[in-house]
Amino acid sequence: MAQDAQILAQPVYFPHVAAGQTCRQTVEMQFPRRGVYQQESLGLRTRFPFGFVEKTRRVDSALRTIVYPAVQPVDEIYRDWALVSGELESCLRGRGHDLYAIRAYQNSDSVRHVDWKASAKRNALQVREFTREDQHQVFLVLDPFTPAADPAAAGDPDRRGEQAIEKAVSLCASLAWHFYETDAVLGFRTAGHETPPAPAAEVIYDILSQLALVAPVPGVAAATFLADMEDSSQLFKIILTRRRRGTIPASLWSSSYMIFVES
Repeated sequence: MAQDAQILAQPVYFPHVAAGQTCRQTVEMQFPRRGVYQQESLGLRTRFPFGFVEKTRRVDSALRTIVYPAVQPVDEIYRDWALVSGELESCLRGRGHDLYAIRAYQNSDSVRHVDWKASAKRNALQVREFTREDQHQVFLVLDPFTPAADPAAAGDPDRRGEQAIEKAVSLCASLAWHFYETDAVLGFRTAGHETPPAPAAEVIYDILSQLALVAPVPGVAAATFLADMEDSSQLFKIILTRRRRGTIPASLWSSSYMIFVES
């Protein structure tokens, strides 16, 4: 998502740079919204040595910055957070016996956790890793597909859609950060990207980076986006969507909490 906004409020001034020396200056930049900011070039200007003639030069640059969505406490921005917490507790998985992953053996691992079948297949010792007894496993889903326009709805549909997706992105980012702070196992999915479940500390910045890039998607492939998750009932899913209730696959309701962004 290219950004044309001015992010540097004023020029950066260096009174003097001696020959063969370098100077560094701290500057304040303002990023008006989430997304990718690309700096393709820098302009240099000087009146050295006498101040009568101003010389300029354009220098190519490859600076690229990803600005994450704003993160806020979820209980302050989402009034039904208590309901989400209750659903999560009732669907809590991982009582210390659920398999989380199979990974390479480490010296500190107990031999009784060795998975001999996986070890034979990979020709190297592999161990089974289990979830902690109190560890939440959550899969965040941001559905960016744009539903069919409602002729009875007032206002500019494009503007409403942009506001709705920004609301969804901000809430999803806040939820991801909440589960990072609570040391959950966290996964994420949106159109064109999926972050497999892993300890939230390992994936939080990948998720925020993807949320920085989310844009509304025309509903051409919307029918299969949620339907593809019907088989992942072992994970508690929080799904943020602009769709109407009657269009959600029935099989998702038992293992998911739906947040209807426009309601």
